Amino acid sequence: MENSLPIALSLGGWDPCGGAGLAADIKTFERSGVLGMGVCTALTCQVHDAFDRMEWTDNDWIFSQLKLLIGRYKVGAVKFGIVPSLTVLSQCIALIKSNHPEGVIIWDPILKASSGFDFHKGVNRSDLFPVLGAVTLVTPNKQEAECLFGTSEPEALRKLLKTGNALLLKGGHADGHANDVLIERDQVRVIAGERFANNPGKHGSGCVLSAAICAEVAKGNGLYEACVTGKRYVERFIRSSNHLLGSHF
Repeated sequence: MENSLPIALSLGGWDPCGGAGLAADIKTFERSGVLGMGVCTALTCQVHDAFDRMEWTDNDWIFSQLKLLIGRYKVGAVKFGIVPSLTVLSQCIALIKSNHPEGVIIWDPILKASSGFDFHKGVNRSDLFPVLGAVTLVTPNKQEAECLFGTSEPEALRKLLKTGNALLLKGGHADGHANDVLIERDQVRVIAGERFANNPGKHGSGCVLSAAICAEVAKGNGLYEACVTGKRYVERFIRSSNHLLGSHF
């Protein structure tokens, strides 16, 4: 296949209203100037403010989709959204690295839908840290960081990281500010953000942020630059309407 655009790949759930998951990721990829591809990990019945039901994709189907894509295309960066388990996530990462050892992997550890639906009732922390060491960037909000790692304090989180791994603590759920914090083993950097009082929290904003970062690193930009650009992208997305569904125009 002849293609001049970098490729970004998302593994995530299908959201029929297009506000989150695969649909939102691919919209973000394309708007950011990369070719977007996707592996479906779950089918959901949801809209911007309600969640009815979901069904996980069979593991073999997930692996088959992934093997076909990474075997055929040179994928610059991969983003994970909801996955059935940390075991499946680890197996997918191993597949990706066997084909693209230098590929950037971003994990958005979504534990709940915007409407409050729990994707995972609990996480086994003994399975968590090998995954954390295998990804380039993990992007939890405050509540997700506390659930996964037992803390949302940047200095405590920094001590959990290995050299070459990073964590972006998203500021959307922070108290008194909307700053994101990029945490690496050797440094912690704040990315200033603005909270918009006249806009509701957007459905899928976390998906959009991590997808925008994924697109930027697929284009070859550094991680800090990608996080700053992703932050500005999601701020435009949040301001795009006074409705829970944002647009990418």
